Amino acid sequence: MVARLTLGSGQQEVVRWTAIVTMVVDHVGAVLLEPSAALPLRAVGRVAWPLFAFLLAYNVARRGVDPVRYLRPLALWYALSVLPYALAFGTFRPNILATLFLAAGALALLTRSGQLSGWRQALAALGLLAVLLASVRVEYGTPGVLLPVCTWWALARP
Repeated sequence: MVARLTLGSGQQEVVRWTAIVTMVVDHVGAVLLEPSAALPLRAVGRVAWPLFAFLLAYNVARRGVDPVRYLRPLALWYALSVLPYALAFGTFRPNILATLFLAAGALALLTRSGQLSGWRQALAALGLLAVLLASVRVEYGTPGVLLPVCTWWALARP
C-alpha cells in the first residue's frame, strides 16, 4: 500500500517559497537578459508552475480548502498584473494567474458535482466545458489547467 502524502505547514511553506523564488528567477531572466543568456534562469523557472499547481490541488484535496476561496484573490491579482505583465513580456495573453483561476473554477465545479442533481449538474458540466474552452487562451494552455485538476484527483483518492 502506498502511504498517503501529507505535508505539514512548514513543508507547504517550503514548496510555496520555492515556487515563488523560481518564478522570480524566471522573470528576471525573461525581462532583463537576452534570450540566450536567460536560458538557465528560464529553465529554473519551469519548476514554478508545477509547484503552484500542486499546492492548489493539495490544499483542496487534503486540507479541504474550498476552491471558491481562491477565485476572488486570483481574479484581483490577475487584474492587477495584466498591465505590468504586458509591459514586461510584450503580450496580453492571460498569465499564470488566469490559469490558476480556471483550475480553481474547475475544482469548484468538480468538488460540488456530487451534491448536484438534474439541471444543476448539467450547468456544472457546461461550466467545465467553458473552463476547457477558455483554457486554450491562458499560459500553459489546457494542460496547464488540467495539471492541478488531475493532481487533485490523484490526491483525493483514498
